Amino acid sequence: MAKKKSKKKWDFKAAKDLFYDYLEKRQEKKQINLPPETIQIDNLNRKEALNRLYNLTDSVIEKIYSSGRPSIQLPSRTSTNIIWDEENDLLLLGKQLQEKQFHSLSSVADITRLMRVLEAVNELLVKDLHATKREIFYSDVKLFGEQKNSDKSIEDIATMLYTTRNSTHIVASAKGSCIGRLRIRDKSDIIDLEGLGSGGWTISPMLDNIEILESDAE
Repeated sequence: MAKKKSKKKWDFKAAKDLFYDYLEKRQEKKQINLPPETIQIDNLNRKEALNRLYNLTDSVIEKIYSSGRPSIQLPSRTSTNIIWDEENDLLLLGKQLQEKQFHSLSSVADITRLMRVLEAVNELLVKDLHATKREIFYSDVKLFGEQKNSDKSIEDIATMLYTTRNSTHIVASAKGSCIGRLRIRDKSDIIDLEGLGSGGWTISPMLDNIEILESDAE
């Protein structure tokens, strides 16, 4: 009878820290100089994202007080504003802006959806939580109508803040499962995947929060 392999304990945290250091140094070495006619999209931490969000809402409030006609400007995501950076082989956003105004029923509905998503992003960032795009849609089905409307508003908000969607703490739905002789830590929770049955552990979209504690993988 074959002996069951003993579980080995690995210092995955130290390995992960070394890997992140490597990525940071690699990023510094491969600093991309963007063409002058394009905008920069940043990965932001929670505090930076909140600061940009507050600056955005302050500008909307100022327009309400000054003109009584609030409007929102955001980079256009149309094909005419997509620029191919041949040197770095990247598709980039140009500096063309589009303005959303309160001047018709359709535009009011569009901006109302934007404000609803902005409210959700603020709550997620303040509480340091994450939500999936599907959860944002179900937070106000009557307003969004279809998920494509909430998805569009989510992308618009990220573009308005000149950041990535993940920086707004809105993530894609979890896909795939994992099962086997593996123990992980998800923030403060210890999860033993071997005891989760045939369904396994649904892979989290927030992998930065996951730490591998034990595995017998070789």
